[in-house]
This record gives sequence, structure tokens and C-alpha cells, in this order.
Amino acid sequence: MLGIKMGDKLLREGIRFVDRDTDLFEVQLFFDGLFGCVYSKDVKEARDRLTFQVTKKTDPESWLLLKDASNDTVMKYVFDNYKKLFLQEEEEAPEMELISI
Repeated sequence: MLGIKMGDKLLREGIRFVDRDTDLFEVQLFFDGLFGCVYSKDVKEARDRLTFQVTKKTDPESWLLLKDASNDTVMKYVFDNYKKLFLQEEEEAPEMELISI
């Protein structure tokens, strides 16, 4: 199982939804603290999440890759496409590392 290390946080797959009637793939990713890191109560309670969707109509190649994918494939896809999925064009992607969890 893979996750993405970003500083002292870990981005991991949380919830996956595939609707084959409408050809929709959706994933919610959660930020968790890395083992051994200390967080304030506010940070613990504010659990960040990211969501992205892929449809067969708008992105058929990604749909074929992700619809039956393992966690490893989904997290590699997120790692490779993070800027396109979650950031504005002028924003820089954070330093990331794909790690086994």
C-alpha cells in the first residue's frame, strides 16, 4: 500500500467510489500525521482531505487506468498528476515522496 509523504504529513487514499452506470471514478484522499510527529489539538481535529473525479467521457485514458486500479496505481497516479489535479497553474507542487505504508 502506498502513500505520499508531504513534509510531516501523509496523504493516503480514504474513500473510493466507482459508478459504472455513469462511468465516474471518485477518490477522497486524507492527510494524516506521520508516526512520531507531534501535532496541536487544532491540527488533529482539522483533517484535511482532497477529492478528485475522473469520467470516461472527459478523460478516457485515466478512466481505464483507475476504474479497477489497486491502491498503488491510484497513489502513483496522484503523485504523477498532483499539480494538474489539485493546484492552480501558478502554484508550485509541494515536495513529495511516494512511500510504502
